Amino acid sequence: MTGPTMFDLPSMESMLALTFGHRLGWALLSTDGTITSGRANLPPYDAQRPGQRFLRLRGWLTETKAAAGGLRAVLFDEQTGAQPLAEVHHFGGMVATVGAWCEHHRIGYEAAPSGLWIRAITGQPNASAGELIAALRSIGHAAGSAEEARALGMLLWAVTR
Repeated sequence: MTGPTMFDLPSMESMLALTFGHRLGWALLSTDGTITSGRANLPPYDAQRPGQRFLRLRGWLTETKAAAGGLRAVLFDEQTGAQPLAEVHHFGGMVATVGAWCEHHRIGYEAAPSGLWIRAITGQPNASAGELIAALRSIGHAAGSAEEARALGMLLWAVTR
């Protein structure tokens, strides 16, 4: 057995799960044990100023950390497989922004393998968004979008593994 990971959280410590789709899906475990989730709208990709999306993400992370009273860990959806080049660039920029922000704030962060956490929630590694939403609903968690469902599923997986 390996040593403790950043997700071996003593009592209830806050954790944020993120998924980087066209909209940012998020789920937050607060120190009191409550879970909130949703989607955040970041500005659309602008070929002339692509860095604006990443600055907006950094600001959103700072606001979320303050509203949560601090964060212990950030988890993000690991995307693998063939994707269009623009999506690869978007994902890489989001990961770099989150990683640099977490390093600056001394917050642990980790990628969550999609197939692993989706299987834990739905029973199959390649479940559709609708299947994920239905599985979450069956365990008492409502998600209003695919992005929110992915973030919520990751968070639940992380705190129960």
